[in-house]
Amino acid sequence: MKDVVIAAGITLRAMAKDGKFAVKSNEEKSANTVNGVAANAVGKTLSILIIAIRNTIDTG
Repeated sequence: MKDVVIAAGITLRAMAKDGKFAVKSNEEKSANTVNGVAANAVGKTLSILIIAIRNTIDTG
């Protein structure tokens, strides 16, 4: 569960208002880094949620 919270926090921190990532448009390297971190965090969040759903189904 701790991993989900951390991944979700990274995802939310990587985003700014209006659904755009929080980097300046002329900083290509920074934009790629932020996009990679956010994508990784979303992937981890989804993976852990899938595991939690499968565990719930298995016990139910």
